[in-house]
Parts: sequence; C-alpha cells; structure tokens
Amino acid sequence: MSSEKPGPDAAKVASTLSKYAMAATQVPDLLNAPMRGCDLISHAPDIEVLSHWALFNPMGPTIKAVFTAAVPDEDRLLLGHCMINPFQSEHVVCGMFEGNRESASERAREYIIEFFNRNGSPPFPFLQHLPTLIWPNSQGMFSVPECATLLHRSLVHVKPEDLDELATRLQTMRGQPWQRNPPKSFFGVDQEAETEPFEGAWPPPWETYQNWLLTVMNVEHCKAEIPHVGAAWNGAITFQGNMGNQEMADQAMSWETAQLFMRRMLSHAIGSVSSSGTKPPE
Repeated sequence: MSSEKPGPDAAKVASTLSKYAMAATQVPDLLNAPMRGCDLISHAPDIEVLSHWALFNPMGPTIKAVFTAAVPDEDRLLLGHCMINPFQSEHVVCGMFEGNRESASERAREYIIEFFNRNGSPPFPFLQHLPTLIWPNSQGMFSVPECATLLHRSLVHVKPEDLDELATRLQTMRGQPWQRNPPKSFFGVDQEAETEPFEGAWPPPWETYQNWLLTVMNVEHCKAEIPHVGAAWNGAITFQGNMGNQEMADQAMSWETAQLFMRRMLSHAIGSVSSSGTKPPE
C-alpha cells in the first residue's frame, strides 16, 4: 500500500464543520433537503458511528456510513451520511442539533429514529442495496442492539426470502463473492419514497433479519470479504480504462483513499481497527 497522505488540517476541519452547522440552520427540513458537498464531515474528531457497511459489487463496490459528528468548540451536533465508490462520492449533512451529545440526546434520538424509518432522506437513501458486510457501530447515543433495531426499520423494500437467500449464500460461500450469484433484490432495489413496501414485508421478520445481520457482521466474514471489495474497487477502475474511459479511470478514488475513510469510521466504532479484525488490507 502506498504511504498515507496526511489528512486535512484540524483547524480547517473545525472551521468547516462550523460553517456546515451555520448553513444547516438556514435549511428548514434537512430530512427532505439534505446539504450535499460536505466533504469534511467524516474528518470530525468526535464521531459516533450509527452504521458503517460495504457492498461487494464487481462494477461498483460501495462503502457507506451514517454517524453523528460534534462540531469542535461548539454545542452542535451534525448527522452525517457518506457514500463512496470509485467514481462517485456523497458527503451529506442530514440533520443538525443544538447542544452537546448529552443535552441534544433526546431531540437527536427522535430525529435519527425518523431518519432510519425513512431510509435516510428521499433524495439520498442509504439502503438502496443490501450490504454484504457491516462493521461495528459506536456505543453512545444508541446502544448496539438499538442500532440493530434502527437498521431493521430501514429494510422497507426487502423481501424476507431474499434476505434469507443472501444470508445463506454469504454463509456457504464465505470469501467467494465473485462466485456468488446475488438474489434478485440484491442490486437495484427501488427505494424511492413513493414506492410501496412489499406487502407484509415491513419490516422483515426479526428472525430473518437477525440471521442476515449476524452473518454480515461476523468478524471472520468481514475479514474474508473486504479484500475482494478492494479487488473489485481496483478492477472497476481498470475496466473503465480498458474500455477507453481513461479520464474516468484517472479521476477515480483510489482504494487507498477508500481505506482511509474506513479507518476513520472504524477508529470511532466499538471494535477498534486493531481489535475487531476488520482492518482493511495493507
């Protein structure tokens, strides 16, 4: 792996987060109109991870995180949602709460529960496809079991049989994502706000969900899956170059940069990068 580049200056991060918070006060409904282009939100020094996951996809592996970020030296909290893949990234502020983590907790909890119930904001859902691995979340405003319940509420458009099928494939083909054939809702689940959930499938039965969740959070599964996410990441960039889209390939986010994002999130999660066994490969 190439040598890691230093992150943005701490003072710049602090002043930019303050600007995000100030701008957020001017947005009447961040759930419906989140602030995009907030590229430094994931560099906040004080983060609580609500959910952090990755999707193996040979043509477009994706990494996402939902978290709260405290604005340095201010009593304000931001709700951040980030998505990165080789060719596109989104860094969004979806909520802002006056107060510190303790004083803003009740208001923030209610808002975040609604955020998960709605699968993010209508223009920027966070679960369009089922994750193939999920890393630990922080123990803070929400406990680990509570975060599991929040994610359960977000699986609005997933058929229970597809969730079961994916869990079985992940269990029986650990470390073999290139050979797995995903169930039909694995890619392209329609998550538009106006789309009706599958009848009787909201949320999926807890037993079905738990089987899938324990599979994608399994430490050995994550260790086996993440190198293939990296291989798919690099492969997708190479493919675009080979197809004549060299400018797209040249401008793509490197796997090394993606790993830095994962490390930032994992450093704030319960299982530390060193102890969780889910450190991205060198």
